[in-house]
Amino acid sequence: MMWRALLLLCVLGAPAALASEPASSSSSSAPAAADGVPPALSGLSVAADNPAAAPVVSVAVEPADAEVTVWWRGTGTEWTAIATTRPGAFRLARLPEGVQHKGFAFFVEASAGGHSIRTGTRASPIEVPPAIEGNLDRLERDERDAAAFVGPHPAFVMIALGIGIVAGAGAGAFGWDLQVVQRRRTAVDDALAAGPTDEERAGLEVERRGLDNAALQDTVATAVLGSVAGVGLVTGVTLLVIGAVEQ
Repeated sequence: MMWRALLLLCVLGAPAALASEPASSSSSSAPAAADGVPPALSGLSVAADNPAAAPVVSVAVEPADAEVTVWWRGTGTEWTAIATTRPGAFRLARLPEGVQHKGFAFFVEASAGGHSIRTGTRASPIEVPPAIEGNLDRLERDERDAAAFVGPHPAFVMIALGIGIVAGAGAGAFGWDLQVVQRRRTAVDDALAAGPTDEERAGLEVERRGLDNAALQDTVATAVLGSVAGVGLVTGVTLLVIGAVEQ
């Protein structure tokens, strides 16, 4: 009887063992699906500065079979998803025409192997300002601006004229002081010729020497600043004439 009970137990236990095998294999395969390679985004750029062309978002993704979606939102609109072009690691997404006129916000989302990654978020997207000037228009404007600076730069003209005016004003101030010194020196000479006392003569002679030094300093400063003023004014006027002729 004992061997019959053991035989019955083995027969009844075999199906349970066989039934448990698929469950164990299923549980072991689940982690394998979640252990894929996480995606990586790089080289994100957006072409949206031309008002005559719809914006295009480009990005590179690894692995190449990852799902990449561009989420965008215009002014006063809801978030909208655009799938990028496939296959390959380099992806493109073209937004609707007219979005560039008002500006928009976007972010990029990639998913692969049970993992996902984003560049930007709904709360902190990438903001793109409105397109105002096209590439060709900008190049033409830059060429016009470059051609407008033919001849001496206006800054050089203003610097030369400014130096001339400031130096001329300084020369005039020292020249006026020289005239004052000379009048005072003449008065001292008259006082010395009138026969003052010894004490008065000593004081007048000290003052006379001080006036001589002051007159010499005023003369040198007037001559130097006058020369600088002349050179600056002549240079500024010459550059102004040259610029006017070349225009």
